Amino acid sequence: MEALRDFGSGVHVTTHANLPEDPLHRHREAYAAFITSGAYLELSADGAVAVEAGDIVIHPPFHRHRNFFTAPDTVVLNIDLPFFAALKTGYRILKGAGCSALQRLAAHDPLTAVKLILNRSEGDSDVSSGIGGCADAAAKLLQRQTQVSIADICRSLDISHGHLTRTFKNNFGTPPSEFRSEVRFRKALGAVLSPASLSDAAHMSGYADQAHMTRDFRRRAGVSPGALRQEIKFVQAPPPRLN
Repeated sequence: MEALRDFGSGVHVTTHANLPEDPLHRHREAYAAFITSGAYLELSADGAVAVEAGDIVIHPPFHRHRNFFTAPDTVVLNIDLPFFAALKTGYRILKGAGCSALQRLAAHDPLTAVKLILNRSEGDSDVSSGIGGCADAAAKLLQRQTQVSIADICRSLDISHGHLTRTFKNNFGTPPSEFRSEVRFRKALGAVLSPASLSDAAHMSGYADQAHMTRDFRRRAGVSPGALRQEIKFVQAPPPRLN
């Protein structure tokens, strides 16, 4: 099972002084990263995106990424977001959306700050990585069809498997096969939390069967699809009425 990071709840500040690289990791909960100072390059299945002070990065639940810090002292204000709202929004970069007023608001009224961030996320979002080339072309193919083989992609792009793997790891932080698995898991996460049966969710997401999806969920999320569905239903359920 992969290690999952957890900020806890509410608003948390993380500092990254003299830390050039943050290992590949995944956060269970959704959160917005408000970069208050410094800068870094974030690699994920969404591409390689440079963020700097004043930017806000919305991470949906279970987002997996790696950061390369390009400034000696980077400070990030992490604000927890509602699970389903962030799942619907998806990964987004709000360039220059952060300001000192929003930072102060998050400190004493995080719920209002969250509403403002999610409202801003409904507009345009800059998630263009500018990768281009074979890595970008292969990524788009894998996002559309998670069952396509890497060999078929190499043939369609007329490149070697080794070249694609090296280029992919440089730009996305993982080889193309792992990128494909991550895209499939993301699709399954949305399908599992929909009214669809677990068997249908597995089929819609590109898994061979429900058992395959369950094994992948346990490894990536630390929980089975059924258990996650029940947990979310419990959290979303209204409190019992008192007579």
